[in-house]
Amino acid sequence: MNMSHTPARVRDVVSALRRWAPERWAEEWDNPGWLVQREENADADARVILSLDPVHPETARSAGCNLNVCHHPTPFRSLSRIDSDTLSVRLWGMGIDLYAAHTNLDAAPGGVNDALAALLGLDNVRPLLPCTSARLVKFVTFVPANHLDTVREAAAVAGAGHIGRYGDCSFSHPGTGTFRPGPATNPFTGTPVGKLEKAAEQRLEMVVPAHLSDDVVAAVREVHPYEEMAYDLVFLANLDPTVGLGRIGNLPAPVTLSAFCELVHQRLECARISSAGPEREVRTVAVVGGSAGEYHVAARNAGADVFLTGEASHHHGLDARDSGMALVTAGHLATERPVLSAIKSFIERRFPETPVHITYETDPWRDYSFAPD
Repeated sequence: MNMSHTPARVRDVVSALRRWAPERWAEEWDNPGWLVQREENADADARVILSLDPVHPETARSAGCNLNVCHHPTPFRSLSRIDSDTLSVRLWGMGIDLYAAHTNLDAAPGGVNDALAALLGLDNVRPLLPCTSARLVKFVTFVPANHLDTVREAAAVAGAGHIGRYGDCSFSHPGTGTFRPGPATNPFTGTPVGKLEKAAEQRLEMVVPAHLSDDVVAAVREVHPYEEMAYDLVFLANLDPTVGLGRIGNLPAPVTLSAFCELVHQRLECARISSAGPEREVRTVAVVGGSAGEYHVAARNAGADVFLTGEASHHHGLDARDSGMALVTAGHLATERPVLSAIKSFIERRFPETPVHITYETDPWRDYSFAPD
């Protein structure tokens, strides 16, 4: 993990966030990304928030913030027109950048749903559904045996070699390479121009997330001894098993549904909880933060005893009741709020000198209770 002890520029922070949750992992309808790009070379002063509201630009400016990191994009969809009151226009005028990570952060390791699962204390956590755009690439290069460890380490630092919970995974095999130096070349072996050379080499293979493949190639090129580095990038059918929508895991011990709802209330500090389905023993828990009631079928098919989300429809509740799996809603805001601390920690670990502040918004919903007649 790269860590800088000098103030990071806005573009450095955005680049790190994109490595964590690349926009290619987002749903097709989504609009994540660097939505307002104005002060990319300025020292970053970041503010983390779930959603922008009309007063936020002035609040951010008065606090000295020049980078808003949001979960919900603004605009949520592409605009057909803009005017001077459009939030993005106002941010631009104030010199405040906006970066949004939405469904790509839902899918990312350590993102929205991992933060939610961690807060509930789940074990053996894994994605509920795979992310079909989280492709893997096999990086292959050829290197003299006495440079193998240096090249392998450079590739690993840049993001190669992760398989599940294991790091620095690689395979190497000896072989013989051939080359004939052309004019104006400077071969590593000192072979004269025009002579066919045979060289003992190691073939090195490492798996790389597709969005990091360029970084790995650049890092290896820096330390590779050859004037012309031979390498392959082979796209694999494998998907990254750590990336995907939702999470499913196990509580340390079985509890009743009522006790699980109390746990959710305590950990998420939410004002309201609703549940559908039978009062049953709960051990396997699936979670998707935000509005995700439609994923209750995926949760049931994955063997969940209960599915926790922020919002669900009446018909999702009926389906849960009839299927025997419990469905619990705890509010959109409450189920996504844990990721704010995760984003703050992510930036601070990489850029300790960069100020990062969290803005907690107020839930737009109010509850009314009426005594029966």
